[in-house]
Amino acid sequence: MAVDAQSSAAPDGEFIRTDLEAGSSSKDELVVVDSNPQDSSTSVDSKFTTVRVPLTRLQFVSVVISLSLGVLLAALDQTIVASALKSIVSDLGRQDLLSWIGSGYMLTSCAFCPLYGKFADIFGRKWTFIAALGIFELGSLVCAIATSMPMLIIGRAVAGLGGGGVMSLVFIILSDIVSIQDRGKYQGLIGGTYTFASVLGPLIGGSFVDHATWRWCFYINLPIGAITIAVVVALLKFPPTEGSMSEKLKRIDYVGATLLICAIISLLVPIQLGGTEWAWSSAATIVCFILAVMFAGAFVYVEGRVAEPIIPYSLFKTQTVPALLVVTFCLGASMFTAIYYTSLFFQIAQGYSATGAGIQSVPLILGAVLVSIASGFFVSRTGKYKMFFFLGPIFMIAGIVLMSYLDQNSSMVQKIMYLVIFGMGTGSQTQMSVLALQSSVEYTEMAIVTAVGRTFQQLGGSVGVAIIGNILNTVLQSKISAETQSAIDMIAAKVPQIDSSQPLQVIQFLQDSNSYPSMLAELVSDFVASYKLAYLSILPFPVLILVAAFFVKQYAVKGKSATGKTSK
Repeated sequence: MAVDAQSSAAPDGEFIRTDLEAGSSSKDELVVVDSNPQDSSTSVDSKFTTVRVPLTRLQFVSVVISLSLGVLLAALDQTIVASALKSIVSDLGRQDLLSWIGSGYMLTSCAFCPLYGKFADIFGRKWTFIAALGIFELGSLVCAIATSMPMLIIGRAVAGLGGGGVMSLVFIILSDIVSIQDRGKYQGLIGGTYTFASVLGPLIGGSFVDHATWRWCFYINLPIGAITIAVVVALLKFPPTEGSMSEKLKRIDYVGATLLICAIISLLVPIQLGGTEWAWSSAATIVCFILAVMFAGAFVYVEGRVAEPIIPYSLFKTQTVPALLVVTFCLGASMFTAIYYTSLFFQIAQGYSATGAGIQSVPLILGAVLVSIASGFFVSRTGKYKMFFFLGPIFMIAGIVLMSYLDQNSSMVQKIMYLVIFGMGTGSQTQMSVLALQSSVEYTEMAIVTAVGRTFQQLGGSVGVAIIGNILNTVLQSKISAETQSAIDMIAAKVPQIDSSQPLQVIQFLQDSNSYPSMLAELVSDFVASYKLAYLSILPFPVLILVAAFFVKQYAVKGKSATGKTSK
């Protein structure tokens, strides 16, 4: 299974990798060729690892579409439930557990996401992906038929166990069936699907609530997931992994996995509950953060002493991977926070429903999707991606500053222009970070670094939403007059589900009940002023991306066709 592959250093110090493109015959051999780049401008290790997955063109297109459907499911599930929360509480009760509908999924998704990279190496890409998607489907089914809030939360946690691996495994599989030259193009398409689904989620969820039932937010996953699994089972034929099942199970670093899961959960629980159910200065919050540090320290210690670590030290032998992890963390923090609070702004400041807020966010989708696809094609043609880590944050900074000036009376033209600009910034980087991480390590580490990068993006989203939410709530509380606060306290005394220390809850109650119009107008005005400061607080994240970009090494990727001509 020899492959004619070359790797050389360009005159400007960039690493150039060349590999076979897909041929033009009726049965193409899609080949992955990766080298072992060293952090040097003069030499590259000549050892190559190759993977061949023979597919006809129709089979290849079918697999890519099915992988896109997997991404669609994972992205939709993160946002589709938001617009159904009120309907769920109305049906199942237990509003005190409402926050755990989102937190239950996020905790298990983030905690188990980094494990899937190693599982893919041990058990194989195909069956690990099928297992992850199967677990996600099981959780979705439990949610769809839930008869109580605890049952729904358990279903969300189970779905998170699988959903945490779906996104990572899609990009891992894609890198195994697409040549490294074309990877940017297809990752751009997948990235566009992810952004499209993330913003479209509240719109679809709102439509289900308005015209059917909230349960369809979960039922919709079942047929799409079944189609994806069927296509992957039928068409993907990876070489079998070595060893018996018992030998594979022995390769798992159980101690490291347990410590990593405990560290992530200890970090995310106070982030999810801090400022709402727990005070940031409470003993529970402080203890969780201390435990997170202790578990993380123990995990780092253990990983240096096991044969097959979940996250090997070798990932950090150059400055590129740590820098890219900073990029993915800050990108997740910026993107998810902006999407979440822009939707909140449209609902509170301009009075849109969740469905209407989703429609208003369409320009962000268009900007992100178009640039994601265009940047992918650009990288496939030129092999250069580092420039997007400079251009993207500049567009993000411009978009954040412009959107902070939105108010109750902002025109449609303003909203479209500002959202498109921000979307262009995120769309140009989302998948470039994945491609850059994969291009910076050996093939044997590619699955692991992909999963770790995805984990950092999710952690960034959780941290960003929590930090900006705390800033927004604190500033809003400081702007509320003493007279208005007294009125809020009286309302809260009559309506148990309202927390008088949470102004956003009060505003949403007043809007839903169409009561106290003068108080509502005052609170909305205070919200808009607070929103400006909170939105500007997102700025440090794209600024950090700019700083980290200086430490990212460019590994230029160019292809070589089957005829031996190097593509330009």
